[in-house]
Amino acid sequence: MKNYPLAVQIWLIFASITMGVTLLLALLFPWALRGFFTKEVYSQIEASQEVFLAYATSAVDGWEDKGLLRRELERQNVRAVTHAIFRENGKVIGGKALPESFVNMVNKDIGEQLSDVRQYVRQVEDESIYYVIRREILAGKTVYLVSYVWDTYLNGLVSTLLWRLILIMGAVLLLSWLPCLWLARYLTRPLVEMEQRVKRIADRDWSEPFVLERADEIGRLAASIERMRERLVSQNEKQQSFLQQVSHELKTPVMVIRSYAQSILDGIFPKGDIPGSVRVIDDEAKRLEERIRGLLYITKLDFLEQQSHYQPFRLDELVEEVWDRLKWKRPDVDWSCSTEAVTLSGDPEQWKVVVENLLDNQMRYARGKITLVLEKQAGYAELRMGNDGPPIPETIKEQLFDRFSKGEKGEFGLGLAIVKRIVQLHQAQIQVESRAGEVAFVISVPVFEQ
Repeated sequence: MKNYPLAVQIWLIFASITMGVTLLLALLFPWALRGFFTKEVYSQIEASQEVFLAYATSAVDGWEDKGLLRRELERQNVRAVTHAIFRENGKVIGGKALPESFVNMVNKDIGEQLSDVRQYVRQVEDESIYYVIRREILAGKTVYLVSYVWDTYLNGLVSTLLWRLILIMGAVLLLSWLPCLWLARYLTRPLVEMEQRVKRIADRDWSEPFVLERADEIGRLAASIERMRERLVSQNEKQQSFLQQVSHELKTPVMVIRSYAQSILDGIFPKGDIPGSVRVIDDEAKRLEERIRGLLYITKLDFLEQQSHYQPFRLDELVEEVWDRLKWKRPDVDWSCSTEAVTLSGDPEQWKVVVENLLDNQMRYARGKITLVLEKQAGYAELRMGNDGPPIPETIKEQLFDRFSKGEKGEFGLGLAIVKRIVQLHQAQIQVESRAGEVAFVISVPVFEQ
């Protein structure tokens, strides 16, 4: 059934449920009705006995008048309940002609009955008979009023109601198919619309917003598709911008390398001699290499978002190692480092890149002082790197971590973008504090709890 359209599947499910309920009722209904009608038959028999006794004792002048009593019995034998009077000697007064086997059964039951009223069911000539024996004392004599109903009456009631139920359920089944078909189409219409929209998105046609005014699961699915569309649009715009920025950043060093190389081939030396001109080519090649390495690394980070295998490591030891390795590059400034023991769960190599890039930024802008403080707080650690350089303008501060966004002395505009990406991969946060006398980068990262 899974190969059929969803509307057909829903319709078939509704039709199958309705038909199954009909069949189940057809099987269980006779059993349930028989028990109910059996009680009702006994109640009807006893009620009929009460009516018969009340009317017969007032209408018949004495129970010894057998002719009047027999006529009264025949008059009261209406519908399903039939009455007969049994004397203690076994003689029967009134009633329709009874099978001899049934008369013998009743006489045996009378002889064994202790209570005044008792219900019985017996099998007579392959047919069940339901009867009630009531002991009465009339005119000083004990008589037994026997009222009975044959099984054909009970079966007729059950059969009549069962067939009416089947007819009603059949009509409901037939009449419900059209509403079920409409309901199936109503439920699947937004799904078909979403299918068409997803196909358009797959074909990169995602310019038109997708809004479905529903608050149920289908509406939430449509909202998820719209969020996906918005993210794809944003990602496409970022990708186009990224490619334009990459081409712009790589164009300048390539142009310089080619122009210098062509000049040397033509016997012209822009720097006066071969070594000076080749040194420019080498410097530009190094710059180009650094940019390509940064681009590859930030692309690698996007891939590692789904492939990360973190491990515990000591952040304080990593920071101190990078600190000792880089501080010689600016021996003219005062270096201050204070760390506490901090264990993180993450990638040590990525955090080494974070510390190196931030320290490189500090060295580029510091005038006379660089500070580094690593403190452990409740559940997280705070890494703070600052310098006494000029404050960052607000216009630059807002875009400082964007790709290819460079400050006054920036080189490629990828260092801080890489830092922010690594910090995000480790569920950490980074912010910039810029005020007179200090510019600081502050990272808050969750610590490793064993």
